[in-house]
Amino acid sequence: MTMTRYLIACCLLLGLSLPARALDFEALPADVQAVLQAFREKWPQLPEERQQKLLQGAQRWAKMDDEQRRQARESFLRWQKLPPARQAAIRDRFERFRQLPRERQLKLKQVFRKFRSLPPEQRKKLKSRWKQLSPDQRQKILQRIKKRRDPQHGRR
Repeated sequence: MTMTRYLIACCLLLGLSLPARALDFEALPADVQAVLQAFREKWPQLPEERQQKLLQGAQRWAKMDDEQRRQARESFLRWQKLPPARQAAIRDRFERFRQLPRERQLKLKQVFRKFRSLPPEQRKKLKSRWKQLSPDQRQKILQRIKKRRDPQHGRR
């Protein structure tokens, strides 16, 4: 085993992140290679950042149990069925979320978990009521929520 392969293997085993540099496909662990098999031929031509992202995804996949993998497959199939414009809008919203301060991200996640914990029928009613509102009405509600959080600054 070459020194580079040895270092990569050690980093992978220890869960250390690797510097952004091209990876030798053959140096990847067998379970990761199996997940990334579709990329084997074009692997050397992929940008280093893309290789790193694929590697991280393959490592997550390798750690999933069967149920988690089933859910991931279903989610991916739903994603593929979305029109490109909808996919772009979701990517944009996700990027805006990532730009928020950490505290705001945590608060939004908390609110989302609370919403998801509601009974399905109640979630359905809330979604339906929200969709029936005009954009102006929605904006006013959002502004009231901000004021309630902090009347002086519009935020906590």
